[in-house]
Amino acid sequence: MPTLNEIKNIKKIIISLYHQTIQPKEIIIADGGSTDGTYEYLKDEEKNGLVKVIKSGNPSKARNDAIKNTHTNLILCVDAWCEIENTWCEKHVTLYKDSTISVAWWPSWIIFNTAFNKQAAPFWTPRNPQCFFFSSRNLSFRKEVREKVWGYPEYLTLSWEDTFFNYKIQHQGYTIEKCSAIVKRWGRQGFLWIYKMHRNYTQGDAEILMIHGIRQSATIRQAPLYLLWILCFIISLYFFTRYALVIVLLWCISYGIRKNKTGLRFWIQYNFFQKLGIIIGFLKGLYTWFLIKRKMKKEHLSYW
Repeated sequence: MPTLNEIKNIKKIIISLYHQTIQPKEIIIADGGSTDGTYEYLKDEEKNGLVKVIKSGNPSKARNDAIKNTHTNLILCVDAWCEIENTWCEKHVTLYKDSTISVAWWPSWIIFNTAFNKQAAPFWTPRNPQCFFFSSRNLSFRKEVREKVWGYPEYLTLSWEDTFFNYKIQHQGYTIEKCSAIVKRWGRQGFLWIYKMHRNYTQGDAEILMIHGIRQSATIRQAPLYLLWILCFIISLYFFTRYALVIVLLWCISYGIRKNKTGLRFWIQYNFFQKLGIIIGFLKGLYTWFLIKRKMKKEHLSYW
């Protein structure tokens, strides 16, 4: 489990891990540099002998470092801002009694526990419930699987490392089995978190696209369109200021009334921070790709 400033959530998942029907043999947590007391709390838990905490870096490095420090063949992955049922370990472990199974996964569900989360629910709930991005919030695999796919991509700046990790698992021919273990994640709070979340995901997505030529989500197709839309708006605003503002206002009102149930103001704010995050993440991904590409050329490296 990787962590970074999760003092509000880390205690809940640690307690739930202590109360599993099948106890984990070890709990390895890699901290990416927390400054809110998360690391200190984990060090106190380490004194009880049940948790081992290590200092690490970005999410990819944290996951790799945690796995390197394990002594078991079966690895179960989860995130610090999640809530797991007390049979989570048991359901994963039971699957591996079948020696042909190497990887198991199931999606996580958002906990809509605040007014903000309930308003944001239409944005977070997929139109097709069967469409989920593979993540490591509810993943298990045999240790040799990670070695086969060279682990998580540590060259990524921020997020989306687990989606690419699972892509590589499938690329190697492994079948990902379904697991009924339930993991729920706490919805992030506030529009600033919305911006950060979409920025981080889009940046990781852009880096994967530029380095490997693999498109992992619809977001990476949307980012250039959003950027082009903004450029066109700025140009039209310069030449046709009054008309441009009226057109945008009418579009927002008609679209908000027609499609949204959470209120026009919330809809406009959410979409602004979401699209801003996607655009900034896309531009940062392009810049990171440029730096990585230059390093690859200079050192004759390949990241595939």
